[in-house]
Amino acid sequence: MGRLYSALIVLSLIWGTSFLFIKILLESLDPTAVVFGRCLFGFLILLVIFLFRKEKFDLKNRPWVKLFFVALMNNAIPWLLISSSETKISSSLASIINAATPIWTLVIGFLIFSSALRKNQWIGIIVGFLGIFILSEIKPGDLLTDHVSGILLMSGATFCYGLGGHLTKKYLSDLTVLEISFFTMGLSTVIGLIIMLVQAPESVSAFVHLSLIGPFMGVGA
Repeated sequence: MGRLYSALIVLSLIWGTSFLFIKILLESLDPTAVVFGRCLFGFLILLVIFLFRKEKFDLKNRPWVKLFFVALMNNAIPWLLISSSETKISSSLASIINAATPIWTLVIGFLIFSSALRKNQWIGIIVGFLGIFILSEIKPGDLLTDHVSGILLMSGATFCYGLGGHLTKKYLSDLTVLEISFFTMGLSTVIGLIIMLVQAPESVSAFVHLSLIGPFMGVGA
């Protein structure tokens, strides 16, 4: 149990601080460039692991259509929504709303994938949504403000995560975790590049500058 709790704490720190780092990157980059950067560097790290473990690059017998949709739901779309949301809300609020991911996973499983829910799970869903609503500090006059639009964007990301988890479990169970991560991250990198070039082509130079010079001079140098 000690190892499990230690792993949970480390994962929480990594996952939680990612919202802070996104906020920092948004001071210099467009949200689309942040998404592309997350996908690219994530893919490169997975590539190193893939090569280190001497995995085979079997590109012919892969369920590419299913991998594409999982890449959209697990990486490309939610990461774009998260980055966009953090232009409107704080990183701490974004991380709080991210707690809705397991709640949406239960709801989507029930509505789309015919999963059965027990009474205590329904209670947990209701309490969870109420808790996130209270912590979001939405006021009656906030309905058309950036604050609410940021919350909705972040909520959309958690919905995508919930749907992506179910799609992965149902359609990619024959692949290993590494294979799923590697191929979906590769596809997400391509998707992220296309989105950046279409929506914010001017951010390419800023991304290259920050990637090459930023680590030595500090973010935003």
